[in-house]
Amino acid sequence: MVKRLVWGMAALALLSGSGRAIAQVSDVEQQYVEVGEGARRMPVYLDLASVRGTNFRLIQQFGNGVSVTDVAAYCQEKRLFVEYIGIYNSIEEVITEDSNRKEGAVIPGKPATEAMKIVCNGNR
Repeated sequence: MVKRLVWGMAALALLSGSGRAIAQVSDVEQQYVEVGEGARRMPVYLDLASVRGTNFRLIQQFGNGVSVTDVAAYCQEKRLFVEYIGIYNSIEEVITEDSNRKEGAVIPGKPATEAMKIVCNGNR
């Protein structure tokens, strides 16, 4: 799983840096949707392959690795819960992780809120 994330982030970095896509990257483009910027002004992506009902995963480059955030959206109530946060280095080792469930704020324009809109609209 992490290997796929690291490869996906590398491919996305190539795309955002060059503005050109190569054939191998087209699948990655379709799997990840940019939903905003994180605290470090790095793009945050919704992993479309991770969507299960209204649960989804956000990924973001973090140093040489990736940050993964699993989110549960409650569309009717307009609530978000962070289920898991993990930071992985470039050799797929967990640097830190937190699986304590926390409610997140639903703030227009923030990556989790934008991803929630996509996921909730797809589950009508």
